[in-house]
Amino acid sequence: NPTRLDALKEMREALRQERSIEVAALDTIISSESTTIAEKNSAINEKQLISDTTEKEVLMELSIINLGYTDAFVHQTNSGVEILVVADNLTENEVVEIMNLTYSSFVTETIVVTYKAASEFK
Repeated sequence: NPTRLDALKEMREALRQERSIEVAALDTIISSESTTIAEKNSAINEKQLISDTTEKEVLMELSIINLGYTDAFVHQTNSGVEILVVADNLTENEVVEIMNLTYSSFVTETIVVTYKAASEFK
């Protein structure tokens, strides 16, 4: 079902655009002559964090797909990791399996796993 993929592609693209704006702002700090070394280092670290987070999200989505699900969208926020799984339903054991996978990749206390059937994506 291409609709499902398109819906998640749009979510990923929105996240990518949001992060590229953050990275551009950080690049401005890094290249500015008026910022201190500490500010530049902080911006460089923040850029690396954004890159690492994006990589972890993509790998996590692939891990979930490898468990046999149609698709997934993983988003790490300041408050935790949000995971949307494309599935008709998820058992408690399946949710625990996904959460354990997530804990092995992300340092977070809060993981929210939700699911939506492919037919629910419009």
